[in-house]
Amino acid sequence: ATSSAASAGAFENTEAANSANTLTTWTAGTGWALEAGSTAADPKAGQFTGDVEISGDLNVDGVASGFFPRPAYDSGWFALPNSGTRPTLWHNLGDSVDNYVVDFQCKAGGLGINNVMIGYQEQYDLTEWHGAYYYGLTTAYINTYREPNDNMCPQARVRIWVYE
Repeated sequence: ATSSAASAGAFENTEAANSANTLTTWTAGTGWALEAGSTAADPKAGQFTGDVEISGDLNVDGVASGFFPRPAYDSGWFALPNSGTRPTLWHNLGDSVDNYVVDFQCKAGGLGINNVMIGYQEQYDLTEWHGAYYYGLTTAYINTYREPNDNMCPQARVRIWVYE
Protein backbone atom coordinates (compact mmCIF):
# COMPACT_ATOMS: atom_id res chain seq x y z
CA ALA A 1 0.00 0.00 0.00
CA THR A 2 1.17 3.49 -0.75
CA SER A 3 0.61 6.07 1.95
CA SER A 4 1.44 9.72 2.10
CA ALA A 5 0.90 12.76 4.23
CA ALA A 6 -1.81 14.66 2.32
CA SER A 7 -1.39 17.70 4.57
CA ALA A 8 0.28 18.50 7.85
CA GLY A 9 -0.51 15.72 10.29
CA ALA A 10 -2.63 13.77 7.78
CA PHE A 11 -2.24 10.18 6.70
CA GLU A 12 -3.89 8.95 3.52
CA ASN A 13 -3.97 5.51 1.94
CA THR A 14 -3.93 5.90 -1.83
CA GLU A 15 -3.96 2.19 -2.67
CA ALA A 16 -7.38 1.56 -4.25
CA ALA A 17 -7.23 -2.23 -3.91
CA ASN A 18 -5.88 -2.29 -0.37
CA SER A 19 -6.56 -5.68 1.22
CA ALA A 20 -4.64 -4.99 4.42
CA ASN A 21 -5.30 -2.55 7.22
CA THR A 22 -4.35 1.01 6.42
CA LEU A 23 -3.30 1.71 9.97
CA THR A 24 -2.65 -0.85 12.69
CA THR A 25 -1.40 0.01 16.14
CA TRP A 26 -1.09 -2.04 19.34
CA THR A 27 0.17 -1.37 22.81
CA ALA A 28 1.38 -3.73 25.49
CA GLY A 29 1.49 -0.96 28.06
CA THR A 30 -1.18 0.94 29.96
CA GLY A 31 -1.54 3.79 27.46
CA TRP A 32 -3.77 4.07 24.40
CA ALA A 33 -2.81 2.34 21.16
CA LEU A 34 -4.33 5.30 19.32
CA GLU A 35 -5.48 8.66 20.62
CA ALA A 36 -7.02 11.50 18.66
CA GLY A 37 -8.03 14.92 19.89
CA SER A 38 -8.60 18.51 18.91
CA THR A 39 -7.88 21.82 20.59
CA ALA A 40 -10.09 23.80 18.19
CA ALA A 41 -13.04 25.87 19.44
CA ASP A 42 -15.43 23.29 17.90
CA PRO A 43 -13.42 20.10 18.47
CA LYS A 44 -13.89 17.05 16.32
CA ALA A 45 -11.42 14.32 17.15
CA GLY A 46 -12.55 11.88 14.50
CA GLN A 47 -14.99 10.97 11.78
CA PHE A 48 -15.87 7.63 10.24
CA THR A 49 -17.63 7.00 6.97
CA GLY A 50 -19.04 3.49 6.71
CA ASP A 51 -19.56 0.78 9.29
CA VAL A 52 -17.50 0.76 12.47
CA GLU A 53 -16.77 -2.56 14.15
CA ILE A 54 -15.91 -2.63 17.84
CA SER A 55 -14.68 -5.73 19.63
CA GLY A 56 -14.95 -5.07 23.34
CA ASP A 57 -16.66 -2.40 25.38
CA LEU A 58 -17.47 1.07 24.09
CA ASN A 59 -17.17 3.77 26.73
CA VAL A 60 -18.67 7.15 25.88
CA ASP A 61 -17.78 10.20 27.96
CA GLY A 62 -20.16 12.93 26.88
CA VAL A 63 -23.26 13.05 24.71
CA ALA A 64 -23.71 10.27 22.18
CA SER A 65 -26.36 11.90 19.99
CA GLY A 66 -27.90 9.74 17.30
CA PHE A 67 -26.45 6.68 19.00
CA PHE A 68 -29.04 3.99 19.61
CA PRO A 69 -28.86 0.35 18.63
CA ARG A 70 -31.27 -0.96 16.04
CA PRO A 71 -33.49 -3.84 17.11
CA ALA A 72 -32.63 -7.30 15.87
CA TYR A 73 -36.34 -7.73 15.04
CA ASP A 74 -39.02 -5.17 14.20
CA SER A 75 -42.49 -6.41 13.25
CA GLY A 76 -43.55 -3.01 11.96
CA TRP A 77 -47.11 -1.89 12.69
CA PHE A 78 -49.64 -4.69 12.25
CA ALA A 79 -53.39 -4.96 12.80
CA LEU A 80 -54.12 -6.61 16.13
CA PRO A 81 -57.69 -7.91 15.89
CA ASN A 82 -59.81 -8.08 19.02
CA SER A 83 -61.68 -11.10 17.77
CA GLY A 84 -59.94 -13.54 20.07
CA THR A 85 -57.31 -14.49 17.48
CA ARG A 86 -53.74 -14.63 18.73
CA PRO A 87 -51.27 -13.47 16.05
CA THR A 88 -47.91 -15.22 16.23
CA LEU A 89 -44.90 -13.25 15.01
CA TRP A 90 -41.89 -15.26 13.82
CA HIS A 91 -38.58 -13.54 14.60
CA ASN A 92 -36.23 -16.60 14.57
CA LEU A 93 -33.53 -14.78 16.59
CA GLY A 94 -32.19 -17.82 18.42
CA ASP A 95 -29.75 -17.18 21.28
CA SER A 96 -31.53 -17.08 24.66
CA VAL A 97 -34.75 -15.26 25.54
CA ASP A 98 -32.98 -14.23 28.76
CA ASN A 99 -30.89 -11.94 26.53
CA TYR A 100 -33.90 -10.29 24.85
CA VAL A 101 -35.28 -6.82 25.50
CA VAL A 102 -38.85 -6.68 24.14
CA ASP A 103 -40.72 -3.49 23.29
CA PHE A 104 -44.49 -3.95 22.74
CA GLN A 105 -46.34 -0.81 21.62
CA CYS A 106 -49.92 -0.02 20.68
CA LYS A 107 -51.29 2.58 18.29
CA ALA A 108 -54.83 3.95 18.34
CA GLY A 109 -56.46 6.89 16.54
CA GLY A 110 -56.67 9.73 19.07
CA LEU A 111 -54.07 8.25 21.42
CA GLY A 112 -51.29 7.73 18.90
CA ILE A 113 -48.51 5.40 20.08
CA ASN A 114 -49.38 4.35 23.61
CA ASN A 115 -49.12 1.78 26.33
CA VAL A 116 -52.62 2.33 27.72
CA MET A 117 -54.08 -1.00 28.83
CA ILE A 118 -50.97 -3.04 28.02
CA GLY A 119 -51.69 -6.19 29.89
CA TYR A 120 -55.39 -6.62 30.54
CA GLN A 121 -58.03 -5.41 32.93
CA GLU A 122 -61.55 -6.52 33.67
CA GLN A 123 -64.41 -4.05 33.51
CA TYR A 124 -66.34 -3.41 36.72
CA ASP A 125 -68.77 -6.31 36.38
CA LEU A 126 -66.18 -8.85 35.19
CA THR A 127 -67.89 -9.17 31.81
CA GLU A 128 -65.65 -6.94 29.68
CA TRP A 129 -61.92 -7.36 29.29
CA HIS A 130 -59.66 -4.68 27.82
CA GLY A 131 -55.99 -4.52 26.88
CA ALA A 132 -53.35 -6.13 24.70
CA TYR A 133 -50.15 -7.98 25.46
CA TYR A 134 -47.55 -10.46 24.29
CA TYR A 135 -46.83 -13.88 25.77
CA GLY A 136 -45.10 -17.17 24.98
CA LEU A 137 -41.79 -15.62 23.89
CA THR A 138 -39.43 -18.23 22.47
CA THR A 139 -36.20 -18.07 20.47
CA ALA A 140 -38.32 -18.35 17.28
CA TYR A 141 -41.61 -16.53 17.89
CA ILE A 142 -43.72 -14.30 20.13
CA ASN A 143 -47.50 -14.44 20.55
CA THR A 144 -49.68 -11.34 20.76
CA TYR A 145 -53.25 -10.90 21.98
CA ARG A 146 -55.90 -8.21 22.22
CA GLU A 147 -58.90 -8.56 24.52
CA PRO A 148 -62.33 -8.67 22.79
CA ASN A 149 -63.59 -5.32 24.19
CA ASP A 150 -60.33 -3.39 23.84
CA ASN A 151 -60.37 -0.09 21.92
CA MET A 152 -56.83 1.11 22.75
CA CYS A 153 -54.69 -1.21 20.61
CA PRO A 154 -56.04 -1.78 17.09
CA GLN A 155 -52.42 -1.75 15.86
CA ALA A 156 -49.33 -3.09 17.57
CA ARG A 157 -45.58 -3.27 17.01
CA VAL A 158 -43.03 -5.61 18.58
CA ARG A 159 -39.31 -4.88 18.59
CA ILE A 160 -36.66 -7.13 20.10
CA TRP A 161 -33.05 -6.31 20.95
CA VAL A 162 -30.58 -9.09 21.79
CA TYR A 163 -27.62 -8.47 24.07
CA GLU A 164 -24.87 -10.69 25.42
